[in-house]
Amino acid sequence: MVAARPRAPANDANNANDANDARVQANADAIRATAAREFRVPHPNGQHGWHLVMGGDGRKLRQETPSNTTSHYEGPPGEERLVRRSQPVTHEEVFYAGPRGHEHLVRKEFSSGRACYYKGGRGTTRLVLDVRSDGTAHHYEGGPAGKEHLVRIECVDGQVQHYEGDRGQEGVVRIDWGDGNCTHYVGAKNQERKVKYVRGDGSLAVVFEGDMDAERMVRIEYACGRVQRFEGDRDHEHVVRIDWGDGDCTHYVGAKNQERKVKYVRGDGGPTMGFEGDRGAERLVRVEHASGQVDRYEGPKGRERLVSFALPDRHGRRCVS
Repeated sequence: MVAARPRAPANDANNANDANDARVQANADAIRATAAREFRVPHPNGQHGWHLVMGGDGRKLRQETPSNTTSHYEGPPGEERLVRRSQPVTHEEVFYAGPRGHEHLVRKEFSSGRACYYKGGRGTTRLVLDVRSDGTAHHYEGGPAGKEHLVRIECVDGQVQHYEGDRGQEGVVRIDWGDGNCTHYVGAKNQERKVKYVRGDGSLAVVFEGDMDAERMVRIEYACGRVQRFEGDRDHEHVVRIDWGDGDCTHYVGAKNQERKVKYVRGDGGPTMGFEGDRGAERLVRVEHASGQVDRYEGPKGRERLVSFALPDRHGRRCVS
């Protein structure tokens, strides 16, 4: 039988671990202390006012210029990489990522609170997001740098504006209002005209026609199939017809909010009814049948009565009875 190996006392094991942790910590402190001992030397380019700030272990920490632009570096000696550049003249902080020699722009922060974000490697960096000081976020696509085009603006109130077009020619194509509703637009930049407003619940869509800032409502389309049609200038649109979705329709005349029913047409070829009277008090006065028969009614709304009808004779003339 093999004898069990003696186990070290618990206190001895703990002491060994503590000693090892202490050595690691001391080594880390030594590295930081060495790097923290900075010294400033003239820049190798020989230009007046340019300096390098070196760490105690010989690593490059910063590069300073006469304009107070300061470039910050990280990494061990010989592998330092640019990570940040402070530019007080333009009031911006520029951040970089990537290994030495391949550093690429990833972010710019301005003293105003604005921040720009970039994607792509060195030489192919392009703007993808511009967050303004008020929190509005401008999203970009495309490239290369300088050719990015605006595709979306997200506002702090939940509104989202969508754009299409080349750089400098982006036009609004849709605005999501933050409550589920949206408006569609067509037209070149600064000439966009409203063409449709859509409810987020899908219940209806309002269609517009006309030039920018003079768009007039021409139609309301409901999910149930009903369609209201309008005529008139902006803010004076009045209903002229309602298609009920089953083939039937009602015709109206009159100014906005004063429309009165004048005709009801059956989509199946059934009788057409004619009405007269003020809005809300329209009374049936005539029924025209596909056969050519015409019935005439008299009386107030709801109490109309047939008073005569006319039948076409063999010559097409109506005979009144």
